[in-house]
Amino acid sequence: MYISTQWEIDFGIDKMDEYIKYFGLGEKTGVELVGEEKGTRPSREQIAKENREPNERDILSSAIGQSYNSYTPLQLAKYIAMIANGGKQIHPTIIKSIIKPNGTRLSKEEIRNATKGILPEVPNIDEKQFKKEHIKAILEGMKAVTGERGGTAYSVFKNFNIEVGGKTGSAEVSETRTDGLFVGFAPFDDPEIGIVTVIENGVVGFHTSEVVLKIMQEYFGMNVTHVKENTQEVKEGEYIL
Repeated sequence: MYISTQWEIDFGIDKMDEYIKYFGLGEKTGVELVGEEKGTRPSREQIAKENREPNERDILSSAIGQSYNSYTPLQLAKYIAMIANGGKQIHPTIIKSIIKPNGTRLSKEEIRNATKGILPEVPNIDEKQFKKEHIKAILEGMKAVTGERGGTAYSVFKNFNIEVGGKTGSAEVSETRTDGLFVGFAPFDDPEIGIVTVIENGVVGFHTSEVVLKIMQEYFGMNVTHVKENTQEVKEGEYIL
């Protein structure tokens, strides 16, 4: 039986932490909201709070989403968007533009300067290059979740006429509470929208995938009701019902 050396374990934890951080997990996104939470990830620093060194169990449990993984829905939205775009950095924002009284728009730099010291700085992270086959493997797995029989959200999306990539999940918040999660994006081949839903005490992500379906139907204009306007002239003293 092979037993990993401490160097190998440390390298694994550090490398995993490097990529988890790159995808924005366990880090403030810099969105224009006061009080954004950072969350936690399974880093060497986090493990050291228990006064111990990383071990093989830390690597294995972290790889399947257990351990110290605790992220905000916004961080998950950034993560899923970056997976969908092939690993390119994005910076979440709730501000589309700011127009001054004279009609000119503030630049992104002017907006950052105006909020400096109030909001967290936008992380400056160098772009990483990913092998296409690695990204493809992840995306194909996400498509199987919604599009192949046996996928955990297949029954929800099987009749949806737009291909969706997704992943169901269960977040153990405490011994008595497990939240249901679903992350998804669409259309699969040319993503326009990424969605993260969380249902407290939802237990499994299947139920949250139903919420995502409704949001996507609305986004893609599938819930539009065409109302025929009655243009008949109304004479004084008459009513049209």
